[in-house]
Amino acid sequence: MNTDISDAQAKTALQEKERQAEILLANKAQTKLTLNKAEQLLSKLRTKPVINKLVDDIETSIALVNDYIYKRYRNVPTPIVVSTLAGLLYIISPIDLIPDFIPGIGYVDDAIVFTLVLNTGLSGALKKYRQWNKMQKGEPIYNPIWSDLEE
Repeated sequence: MNTDISDAQAKTALQEKERQAEILLANKAQTKLTLNKAEQLLSKLRTKPVINKLVDDIETSIALVNDYIYKRYRNVPTPIVVSTLAGLLYIISPIDLIPDFIPGIGYVDDAIVFTLVLNTGLSGALKKYRQWNKMQKGEPIYNPIWSDLEE
């Protein structure tokens, strides 16, 4: 089995999932089921060396999409939400460019596709979402300018 995934292959796989994600996003109940599947997969992903470094971003992405569909957080462009949901759909699909059941390499393509999503705007959106989320919980947000004022 060939484990070399080109950028073009990853983009094509993501585009296919984006079409599904656009339709899915219109159905809150189905989107929630998809997010639940992704949440259930998180503990397994934490043990996979290829993708475990992305788990925090995946977990935050699940929360972002959840808050988006329930209209608690809308400070993110819809195309980024669609792309994020597409990345999550790709990750939960066991059959993809490299099937997940192949030991050692099954999650290489998942990591590549999700990294592609991060690089197309999700990374910045997650940063803003994390700050918003901290504010909702009443947690202080560190700002280096504020620490200079205290001295």
